Amino acid sequence: MGGLSTGCYAQLNGYHTEIFEKHTHSGGLAATWKRKDYRIDGGIHFLTGHKPGIAFYKILREIGINPETLVDSSTYGRFLDENSGVIIDITNNANKLYQTLLNYFPDDSLFIEDLIKNAKKLSKYDLSVFGLEKPVELKSKIDDLKEFWALKGILKYFTGKYNRSVDSIAKQLNHEIFGEFLKKIFLPQVPYWFVLMILSLVFSNQLCLLRDGSNEFAKSIERRYLALGGKIHFSSGVKKIIVEKGSAIGVQLENGIIEYADYIISSTDGFHTLFHLLGKEFVDEATLDRYNQADILNPCLIISFGVDQAFPEEPWLTVVVLNEPITVGNQEIHEIVIRIFNYSSYFAPPEKTVVQVLIETEWDFWNELSKDQSLYTSYKQEIAKLILIKLEVYFPGLSRNVQVTDVATPYTFWHFTQSTKGSIMGWAPNVKNMLTQPKKSLPTLTNFYLAGQWSMSVGGVSPSILSGRHVVQLLCTNDSRKFRTR
Repeated sequence: MGGLSTGCYAQLNGYHTEIFEKHTHSGGLAATWKRKDYRIDGGIHFLTGHKPGIAFYKILREIGINPETLVDSSTYGRFLDENSGVIIDITNNANKLYQTLLNYFPDDSLFIEDLIKNAKKLSKYDLSVFGLEKPVELKSKIDDLKEFWALKGILKYFTGKYNRSVDSIAKQLNHEIFGEFLKKIFLPQVPYWFVLMILSLVFSNQLCLLRDGSNEFAKSIERRYLALGGKIHFSSGVKKIIVEKGSAIGVQLENGIIEYADYIISSTDGFHTLFHLLGKEFVDEATLDRYNQADILNPCLIISFGVDQAFPEEPWLTVVVLNEPITVGNQEIHEIVIRIFNYSSYFAPPEKTVVQVLIETEWDFWNELSKDQSLYTSYKQEIAKLILIKLEVYFPGLSRNVQVTDVATPYTFWHFTQSTKGSIMGWAPNVKNMLTQPKKSLPTLTNFYLAGQWSMSVGGVSPSILSGRHVVQLLCTNDSRKFRTR
């Protein structure tokens, strides 16, 4: 995604670019694949900032995204705790959420009032590209002052208690399940302001799902890139970035061919780029510290079922806290995420649906297991059966209607994208990472830039797209060109 975005903006600014893609299709981790009559989506969950008048909407249009392919969603998701029976729906109805939380957790009424009130206040502001208008290399103190002034009414929400992790906030609540709700729906490591920001986007109807899935979303950007004159070489993995006298001058492909260029931009996995395609000798201390110390978001196990059954009334996403944990690999799993692809006919034939379960898992177990393909395959089948039993609780009779089963492990994602430890989102969205915006360039290497989610503070589709924009802003500055978006 970062490579396609870079290509689009580079072409818009008069550069002649070529993309060397390892696989037969573009998009990287924004992947969708066919299983008989069903399409399995293992990529983008949702998108925000897609409405006219919002800064990120303009960026989506610049890279070729058709707004008609973005399906408005009034629901962020459902929380379900099996032990207590607590069910909480997060929708665009802020008052309903307030009342639901108050009914369940009356002893935390002051916190609930603060939560909803502040999220409503944030919903009046456009935060879609806050702090990300330019790469950190080009930001001046004046730029920072302009941003702060534009948002002076809400700056307090990014400091103090609002900058503490959700996990630490949850420990101060009177109701343990309320804390679990916040941690499971929004992740325990994210800062509290992130919770407010997500709720503000939901309350202002700035949440959407992809009508045609992740792969078609990426293909829209690919079509834009090609229409601008760019070229893509598929099945053309890069083996090495060629450096001469402190400058990146080309790439050597896996087939031995060498391609030379004035600039080299890598949007693949950051670890793979820096420590395999380049070499540690080109990595500065600050970048090395980040790659040695910053947390990576744990990988996921994705189990998908193509089902001869429709679920039109179910929320598209439900987080379930299990009353009895299940064992996957060497871990006890206490919660699962259920995705129902009922918002578009793209994923399944009429009256059929893809039901998907996501489980946070570990890399080492799956990587080791993959060395014995027979054991690897049989264990995936075993896990799929186990998950199907759990789903029967919520969807009685589901098992007899399953027509397709697919299991994607962290090894799957590493195999196809070289993503470190199979991580889908790159850097963990914790307080430290989210406050540190990495540079796109290396001080010891000229004519080289990093794009993609590993070049941003955290991963995801929006940061990946913005990373490409940032790189081309740097190119234009370096070549004394005015940065253009059309």
